[in-house]
Amino acid sequence: MRRRRPRSASFVDSLAARGIAALILVLVVLSLVWLHRHNLFPGEDVAVTDPQLAACLAERVSPVEEMLEDGLISPAQADAMRARAIRYCEQTVPAQ
Repeated sequence: MRRRRPRSASFVDSLAARGIAALILVLVVLSLVWLHRHNLFPGEDVAVTDPQLAACLAERVSPVEEMLEDGLISPAQADAMRARAIRYCEQTVPAQ
């Protein structure tokens, strides 16, 4: 026998309220994915147009690449060192 919902049940307990909550959950997840899309789906490196920044990056990143090729560091260490070099150059070279 099928149970019926009593008429005194509130809207919060209804199927419509659950549907609205599910919709809100989906919207929140989609907005988080949209906000972090660059972290989740990294694209190609952006071309550097500032010559000073390009020179700083070449000076800082090329030794990391050489150490990686020589087997002195692991790829994970190289990624960390590259990230630090990029942050350093972006902070020290004045924006144009």
